[in-house]
Amino acid sequence: MFFCFGPPKSGTTLLQNCLNAHPDIACPSEHELSGLMVSLDAVVSKYNEALVKIAKRIGGQQASELDVSYINDVFRFAVERIGGCEPGAHKLFGINDNAIVSQLDFYNRTFNRPKLIAIFRHPLAVASSSWFHNHRLAEAENNPCHLAQIRKFGDSNGWSIEIAKYVTYHMQKCLKFPTENPNLLIISYESCVDREAETVDVIFDFLDQNRDASVIEDIVAQTSFEKMKAAASEPGFFRSGQKSAFNSEITTDTKAEVDKICGTVLGSIGIT
Repeated sequence: MFFCFGPPKSGTTLLQNCLNAHPDIACPSEHELSGLMVSLDAVVSKYNEALVKIAKRIGGQQASELDVSYINDVFRFAVERIGGCEPGAHKLFGINDNAIVSQLDFYNRTFNRPKLIAIFRHPLAVASSSWFHNHRLAEAENNPCHLAQIRKFGDSNGWSIEIAKYVTYHMQKCLKFPTENPNLLIISYESCVDREAETVDVIFDFLDQNRDASVIEDIVAQTSFEKMKAAASEPGFFRSGQKSAFNSEITTDTKAEVDKICGTVLGSIGIT
């Protein structure tokens, strides 16, 4: 099992589709493992509370409570079962969950140094994509909650600066991670767009999977922007597919401020 992730709207869907297109890999659409972990925590807390109540009723005798290590063991078992339930004879199973970008140490420890693939994108492109994504969801679901978060930062330019801080923080954290843990591969959305065949080859080399030219060529053909949009149940999810689409939506001053926030970290990941 391996895990792939990145900040929302950073190209994780493209990465997941590339991985899932490999004949020996199953990497289905995004999971929500944080919700599973929270639910397990609530179950264990409720169980421990019940033990305390029972102890009072029977004169102070109490069974041992469950501690956090049990939660982690159950969580690991559940996630591994998710992989085992995927149909087909695949050699490798991938979990795609954006939230892992904020929980690297936990996943690295809980799953005994699994292979991890992180994807990043220029923060301004992330900001632009997430801005329009939230507006689309607010309209489609008739739910203003999608707009509440971005409105805290004013207009699209304020949102862009906030996203730049968020993305840069996680880029820096991931760049420090491989020093002691070579099981993390960092790629950029820009490289997937500009040099998809080369980037896909790097990914499957990292995963020790078949990298024959015919396999790579087929995966690139299957994961074109046009094909992914045509196959999507919600085509509006794929807004433009262009890495520089934000140029007409964000001001020059904001771009300069974002450059200052990012510093040299973008170049370290191969984003220009």
